[in-house]
Amino acid sequence: MYVETQAGEGIGFSDQDYLAAGAQILPTAEAVFAESDMIVKVKEPQAVERAMLREGQLLFTYLHLAPDPEQTHDLINSKAVCIAYETVTDEAGRLPLLAPMSEVAGRMSIQAGAFALEKSRGGRGMLLAGVPGVEPANVVIIGGGVVGPMQPKWPSGFERMWWCWIVTSIHFVVWMRNSVVRYSVCIPPKMRLKNMCWMPIL
Repeated sequence: MYVETQAGEGIGFSDQDYLAAGAQILPTAEAVFAESDMIVKVKEPQAVERAMLREGQLLFTYLHLAPDPEQTHDLINSKAVCIAYETVTDEAGRLPLLAPMSEVAGRMSIQAGAFALEKSRGGRGMLLAGVPGVEPANVVIIGGGVVGPMQPKWPSGFERMWWCWIVTSIHFVVWMRNSVVRYSVCIPPKMRLKNMCWMPIL
């Protein structure tokens, strides 16, 4: 196993840590690409990295090809074997490598939303969790995949009304219950749209 020097510094791992685990340290990304039959990354390869790929080499990383035709064309032209983490499924059809990233995105989306509500950021000057005498914000969650259920899982003090618009192929959606909020499911009288229901989590 080859690791580019200082590759782990941003997450708190030194070259010595990788050496202790049995890896060999190489001075540049170019050297790693040249020596390796399989490239393992966290995010999609940049243009300079795509140029280093060779025919038959295996690339294993998040690719997110849908919005990136340039990357798609480069990977096809490289004739490398490219496997996207986000498309790997288990025996039940789940996406075990995409789920952790989606959980992070779900939790961070609430932080980003709270930040955007601040007056100094052009928001309405609302505190997401509220304070005594001031109502908390109402939060709308659109989507019921992995990202959506992560959003209500916040620590005590963030109890509020969550309006969750879930697009699904069935009328009712099973929502994972957690220790912070209680939930109920119904279809509102004025929203009898095909393949959609709403869930106020109380």
